[in-house]
Amino acid sequence: MGAGKTTVGPLVADRLGTAFADADARVEARVGTSVAELWAQHGEETFRAHEAAAVAELVAPGGPGVVAVGGGALGRPSTRALLDRRAHVVWLDADPDLLLARLEAAG
Repeated sequence: MGAGKTTVGPLVADRLGTAFADADARVEARVGTSVAELWAQHGEETFRAHEAAAVAELVAPGGPGVVAVGGGALGRPSTRALLDRRAHVVWLDADPDLLLARLEAAG
């Protein structure tokens, strides 16, 4: 959270001439609530299950060329294996102080 996926992702997609999608946005569309609310009400495992389904949809043939997923998605073995088979994973790294500043600025 705060590493810049939703900023960098669309820029990369534009440069590559392809579409961009965000896995969290897909989860929110699937469940009709925010990721934060889903997590608070149903816990991490429920969120990760929805995230895994969203990632599977997004990396399927014909899906967008650039997909943003949170780092936690890689902690789920099935999601990691899917990404290993169907995607090139780029890890955005940011200094913890910068992440904190971004999160505080976002509210």
